Amino acid sequence: MFKRIGIIFIVLIISGTGCRNGRTGYFEWGNLRNLGPRINSPGKDEHVTFTGDGKTMYFASIREGGMGNYDIYMSRLEDGEWSKAELMASPINTERDDFDVFVTLDGQRLFFASNRDNEDPYWNCDIYVSRWDGKGWGEPEIFDRSFVTPGKPDWGAACPEDMLTFIFSSGMAPAKEGMVQIFQSTRLGDGWTEPELLPEPVNTGGWEATPYVTPDGRYLYVNSGRGRADKTDVDIWKFELVDGRWANTELMDGPFRSNQHDYDPCISPDGKTFYFTSTRDGGLGASDIWAVDRIYKKPNPYATFLRETAHLDFTHPVFSDVISAVTDTDMSLEERLEALYYFTRDSITFVPDASLYASEALEKRKAICYSKAMVFVSFCRRLGVPAKLARAEFVFSDKPRPHGHGIAKLFYSGKWLYIDTVSNREAWGYWDKPNADALRAPAFSLEQNVFVGEPFLEDVVFGDFETNDVPEPWLESMREFQETGSW
Repeated sequence: MFKRIGIIFIVLIISGTGCRNGRTGYFEWGNLRNLGPRINSPGKDEHVTFTGDGKTMYFASIREGGMGNYDIYMSRLEDGEWSKAELMASPINTERDDFDVFVTLDGQRLFFASNRDNEDPYWNCDIYVSRWDGKGWGEPEIFDRSFVTPGKPDWGAACPEDMLTFIFSSGMAPAKEGMVQIFQSTRLGDGWTEPELLPEPVNTGGWEATPYVTPDGRYLYVNSGRGRADKTDVDIWKFELVDGRWANTELMDGPFRSNQHDYDPCISPDGKTFYFTSTRDGGLGASDIWAVDRIYKKPNPYATFLRETAHLDFTHPVFSDVISAVTDTDMSLEERLEALYYFTRDSITFVPDASLYASEALEKRKAICYSKAMVFVSFCRRLGVPAKLARAEFVFSDKPRPHGHGIAKLFYSGKWLYIDTVSNREAWGYWDKPNADALRAPAFSLEQNVFVGEPFLEDVVFGDFETNDVPEPWLESMREFQETGSW
């Protein structure tokens, strides 16, 4: 919750890692839509959650006809449409604030935040739980006293399906005054361990709130105000659990991101729809609940090759070993990124070997452009900087057919930057360009894109590159390579 303060997004699906029907392919997040007046109101509508069958929705709202300030409402899926939202009766709602609701997949427990036990504003709230007795919801009670922070907020409960991990947002120390951070606790017998502040990259010391964790416990989503120093809105960020740590930071861009607040993420139990709250233009009230559908696409015939070429295995220990060897811990983040950029650019030889994973490219000190870019992407992610594979498309002045070129893309100081790790004499010389010796290697910068196109590249265009979103120039280059053995 953040009461305080035609686009497409492509995602890879590998069989067994996010697609329950076992299909191998990829999907697009598209069809952004407002849930409409049956759910949304002229007031504030936030923080949706679903039972495991996907047929019952709960959310919080401030609207006319409620019992208090924030109240919890429900809706049922009937003939493919959500019914008109219904105000939940006592004892769930009170004359105070009841919000940030989370229902377990079995529909037996309803968690929510409330300040029903004090006269303070909603900021001083605790996490309550109500249990379904077969006929109705029982009297709510404090979920666990270890999650109570006197005078501070505790809200936004989230749990995977096994209920062995409890994640929530809280103003408890060391959160700064007026801020909340993400905490995590683990099931221990009949109780829970002392809540621990999740380290970076989940928390950044600013505003991180209202977590959502997927039922399998593999992915965590939060809303965060990270970015520029003057940033006043929040965005949705995604993390993956890798070897017991949250990593692989990803900003949810595309339809999930606007120039207003975007928060309260939740994915439907069948994984087909992504719900979130936004104060963006086009809504019915102060904040509305929006949805984006997962649109499945057939596998690209070059997906296997490109997945292996650009395989992101940045958890491999070779990356931390090189970071330790190339940088010092007393260096600033900017200095470490710069040192690792020059290391990647100058120490890894460009060769047309498309079989190497990023870790193998680093160990062997040789790589094709996409793998070389992935080495730098891996360094960035190890340092907690969001980064991913991107592409540049261009035309050689003496060869009019477009070419595709793999580069890195990183998110720094509130903006995305394209960083080319291959544009140097060695790379262009490999392509036997007569004036390659005159080409200067690009200087590292965190203020602008890093790419060199002179003197023989024309019409350079940057773009995102996903492993199944293969640009036609790259396909042409691949066909040429497969047929002739050379570029």
